[in-house]
Amino acid sequence: MCASWEGQASESTVPPAPATGEDPLDTFFRQMGEAPYKPPVSNSRRADALVNLVNTFSIEELGEFLRAMLAEDPQLMELPVFVDSIYVTRKEAAFDWMMDLPYATLNRAESIFEALFDLALQGEKLQGNADSIMQKIKAITAKNHRGLPYAYLIKKLKAGNMPPAVQLELAQLAILHEEYSLNFSGAEALFNIQEEPYMLPALMEAYLKAGIDGACRALRVLNDFGEEDFPVRSVDLQNSMAYMLRETAIAFNKEFPADAKERLQSFIDTELEIRNTWLRGIVVEELGVDLKPFIENGKPEVQADESKEEALPEAEMVSLQESPTEEQVKSWARLLQSSKKFRAEFYEAVAQQFRKHKQRAAKNAKPLFTYLKRETNIELEKEFGLMRIAILIEPYYEVSEPLMGTYSERKLRKGKRTGWQSFVEEDLNELVASQTASLMN
Repeated sequence: MCASWEGQASESTVPPAPATGEDPLDTFFRQMGEAPYKPPVSNSRRADALVNLVNTFSIEELGEFLRAMLAEDPQLMELPVFVDSIYVTRKEAAFDWMMDLPYATLNRAESIFEALFDLALQGEKLQGNADSIMQKIKAITAKNHRGLPYAYLIKKLKAGNMPPAVQLELAQLAILHEEYSLNFSGAEALFNIQEEPYMLPALMEAYLKAGIDGACRALRVLNDFGEEDFPVRSVDLQNSMAYMLRETAIAFNKEFPADAKERLQSFIDTELEIRNTWLRGIVVEELGVDLKPFIENGKPEVQADESKEEALPEAEMVSLQESPTEEQVKSWARLLQSSKKFRAEFYEAVAQQFRKHKQRAAKNAKPLFTYLKRETNIELEKEFGLMRIAILIEPYYEVSEPLMGTYSERKLRKGKRTGWQSFVEEDLNELVASQTASLMN
């Protein structure tokens, strides 16, 4: 209501004193009712105008523009199309605009999103945070069921060699895509949960597209895992698995509205023998059911007491507060190649050093990473990529970790900005100015 009357403030911010005997609040509402109505200024027409202008771009200009939008280029964020409000910031408004791009624009931009996602996946800075850019492209694809091409998603899943969290998210995007058409066997072949247990939520989601039959298959697959499979060290599956289990409950509710809970409990009693403790816990928590004790060969399964394993203290194992000595580097390299336990704890310790000492740790890690790359067969980029840490040794040294940011020794060349910027500076600003004037008159 206040927005509809914003033109009245210049005349009087306080209502005149009421007549004797008249309530001040009644006076205020009477004067508001007598004032001429002026519609609020809307940004929707400006947003539509920006879409129309973007649709006139060549594919090269569109690519540069979308790249700048995803990287939150300050010049774009300051456009009068994107306005701060009590609800969203300018950057959030710009991202909302991208999320609502028309079908035709998204269709035209598929190859651009594919190229930008590949660059971000490789750790390129793209004038912004690579992880943030990937998240935005995934969000656009998930909301619109297109964005990243379906063929690209399937190709990446078949190729593998991605961090588990990214591989799982791409699988889930493929299942949501408008072109998805895999049957049960096709999904099982693509999402290989035997070799990659972290793909379990994706396979369950593929099953759940088939209603109650799929929900039953999704629950049965939980029987296939042993104690060593979960939790997965390299990716947090808690939220994904919780969501999938809630979806199975919804499938039972749709199929058996009168007695869904009883049907679900009966199915679990007769068909589920979940061996994995983590899976058992999340099933009980999310479905609110009882699980019978798992018995193997007539005896309760004995779980290994991992607390008794000797752990290597993080501070003694690796510290990057200072640059490691040559002797330390060689010692760590020998242990990495001979001890699986040391290797797992070493990678986690290095990640902790990045989070704690940030750019300093990344700089001090260079002698270690350079030696490992040159003198060992350790796939450094792949191993740290599983932990969402991007490492580049050549042609320049660079480390990127989500909480640390990016440390880079790359020398950036400065040059004159071209491409979409000329449109923003001339056509778009002129168009927005005319739209603003027409709305205000």
